Amino acid sequence: YIKNYINLEKIRYGERLDVQMTVINSVSGVEIPPLLFLPLVENAFKHGVSNAVNDSWIHIDVSLKKKILIFKIENSIGNGQRSAENGFGNGLGLDNLKKRLLILYPDRHELKLLKDEDEGLHLAVLKLDFSQNTEGYEVFKNEELKIKANDEKPALVASAALAFKSLFLFLKF
Repeated sequence: YIKNYINLEKIRYGERLDVQMTVINSVSGVEIPPLLFLPLVENAFKHGVSNAVNDSWIHIDVSLKKKILIFKIENSIGNGQRSAENGFGNGLGLDNLKKRLLILYPDRHELKLLKDEDEGLHLAVLKLDFSQNTEGYEVFKNEELKIKANDEKPALVASAALAFKSLFLFLKF
């Protein structure tokens, strides 16, 4: 979805926009709730590219290291004319993202936001920690649902994991 969104924005901004997206290590098999990263991507365009008169850039890095998913997005700040009135994080998108993270990844996420006027950039880094996976199934490098077997209650764990998996599939539409 994010790649499609970026491709649409590239059409809109044309040659004055440079977008680079890098995926470090394989993130296949990692499932996250739909549209979780979208507010960060939208902000890069809204508070960076849309304010720029000249060329602008956005760099996105996604990596998985030791069961920690890291989403980093950095963008140039517009020329400053509208940047002061459209400051980084003045809308509802980041507030809603923070609330979602508290619900979905309590004590298992870190969100850092930086606006550096001197360097002319915004930086957002979101880390999701899957090392203490509590969703009831393994989310790494598996194509099929694998149940973590509880010695005493495998049926309960299996049904909870299946319900969680079904919720993800429902939310993808």
